[in-house]
Amino acid sequence: MGAKNTVFAADGEVKVGLTYMTGALVRVGKRITTAMAGGDRWGWVAPMTLFVGMLTGATLGALAHAAVGAGALWLATAAMLVLTLSAGRLLGAPAS
Repeated sequence: MGAKNTVFAADGEVKVGLTYMTGALVRVGKRITTAMAGGDRWGWVAPMTLFVGMLTGATLGALAHAAVGAGALWLATAAMLVLTLSAGRLLGAPAS
């Protein structure tokens, strides 16, 4: 899957991610390579943070599913609602 994403790289950056998870990993790898070649030293941190977030979400989702079964979807829905409302307040957007 990572090889498929590399085919769509332009100017050293993946423009079209065919698989979201491996697209993030391809970006991390390319930016680590750039850092090793003398480029932006910390450019890999942002895509790595995205990957770690996806990995954490998958792990927490699996644990929640193991604990409460399909009801874990409602936990995820409630969490997203809380985060959305919190973000709206932080950004000053009116709550609906």
